[in-house]
Amino acid sequence: MESFEQELQWRLNAARSEIVILESLKMDTTGNQFPGLESSLTNRGQWLGYCENSQVGGAAQVMTLEPFHVVGCQSIPNELLSEIFHHFLDSGNPLILCWVCRRWRIVAFNLPKLWIRPTFVLGPAFFPTEFDADYTEAAVNPFVSQMCKWLDRAQSFHPISLSVVRSSTSSHRWKDLMLLERIIRPHICSFRELDLDTTQAQLAPLFDNEAAFPQLESLRLHLPFLDLDDWQWSMGMSSSAPKLQKVFIMAEAVGQAFNGASGFLSCFPWHQLTTLDLLHTALDVDVWHDILRQCCLLSDGRFTVQSSSAYTNSYPITLLHLSSLNIKFRSEFQTLFFDSRVFQLVSFPILDVLHITARLDWSDSIPFVDWMQLQSARFRRLNLEVPLSNELLLEVLQNCQNLESLALYFHYSVARPGQTFFDAFHAGFLQKVRKLTVVAIMDLHLTMGSRALLQSAAVVELTKTALAWTILGPKSCTFQLFAELSILCDVSSRLRDVDGTIVIDRLVPAHVGRSSRDRNYAFDPKFSILVQKGGF
Repeated sequence: MESFEQELQWRLNAARSEIVILESLKMDTTGNQFPGLESSLTNRGQWLGYCENSQVGGAAQVMTLEPFHVVGCQSIPNELLSEIFHHFLDSGNPLILCWVCRRWRIVAFNLPKLWIRPTFVLGPAFFPTEFDADYTEAAVNPFVSQMCKWLDRAQSFHPISLSVVRSSTSSHRWKDLMLLERIIRPHICSFRELDLDTTQAQLAPLFDNEAAFPQLESLRLHLPFLDLDDWQWSMGMSSSAPKLQKVFIMAEAVGQAFNGASGFLSCFPWHQLTTLDLLHTALDVDVWHDILRQCCLLSDGRFTVQSSSAYTNSYPITLLHLSSLNIKFRSEFQTLFFDSRVFQLVSFPILDVLHITARLDWSDSIPFVDWMQLQSARFRRLNLEVPLSNELLLEVLQNCQNLESLALYFHYSVARPGQTFFDAFHAGFLQKVRKLTVVAIMDLHLTMGSRALLQSAAVVELTKTALAWTILGPKSCTFQLFAELSILCDVSSRLRDVDGTIVIDRLVPAHVGRSSRDRNYAFDPKFSILVQKGGF
């Protein structure tokens, strides 16, 4: 009887899980996208209610109606079952679905989206006890066999988006690539996206001169070290990767370019790239300019530029298609420091999204402000993580009449967001801004003069240090606060003083602190009830 009750409880839990899945799918879709959704929910609810309210004998009769291993799923239409798989298993392993039952295997085989985005995590469990260069598929590990079956199945649905992640506990990069070369190389013509965590030297077997990537559109590389001069492979010929448009490179360290980075500059077809992300790869100013000079079609660029004394570039560069730029400045001592030479020879005619992270001294502030004043009239989205004084910041923003999103980061004492800064905004200054973000590690001095600022922007985010909260008011304004409870009460009181009509009616945790104390505190139900009642 005990085992029977355990089995009954298992089936009830399975039915509850199915209802949760179906309800989640219903919430995330609009209209009657799936005709069988409502009926399946109704059937599951009736079946669950009958089982919970019936005697053991009656429940036993119900339990015999459906197979044990797929309890409750046989009544779900195949179309709805496929949508559930799509919804919850985008990054899962479709081979697992094939092992459940014949019906699930049929549904899984007819879902190309589950097969064309495989993700492999390489770690210690991936390798046999004694690694043999002349391994057989059975001698390595079931994971290798699984990878081969997955790619064989996915090949009929090409192009494939492959992601290979190295486990943090794995130290055998050379083994990883020996396996990957033999497993991936036969399918190399089918890849549309590649995301590889490996070393620079180990890319050579996969990207030699004979390799062709006719379908490759996106390439992401995670490297422990980037040697700009020593590249043993080249994708510089358009014939090898004619569709490549997006490149992302994240390097934990970058070596100096003693030979002008000739190897790195010749390895990619820069002239056909539309997206280039080197935000996690610090490049010298001259190397950065050499890359930009070849990126004639670039529309989205993310870079970290490192100051270098050996700067020799003298060629003017015009990026006709660049509309979004995220640039971070760093000195040779791993600190942020603005380098005015970056913008001296580069022009961006249609740039409308800009994110700059840098430190400024007095000599850099004036050329930076001058450049911003020339460019700011067409900005739609502007993120400034730059320590400017209130006066200089206002000079930068005075021409920004087309802004839809503005983020200001006050991380340094030189730019305390005090009364003078906020009072300078008039009612129409941010009339087009739909989202205003203010990030500060010090107190936000909001006074009555801030009324126009809060009323003119549709969404306002005020962020402080520790925890993120979202406070919704009746004017559809959103205040996002990083704060402890005491600071939160203080700032929210000031917000009520700014406009007496603002009543805090709901508090939702948007981000949880790292410590266990913060996690417990963030989800304290008593605190939520207190705020929902509108007072502290």
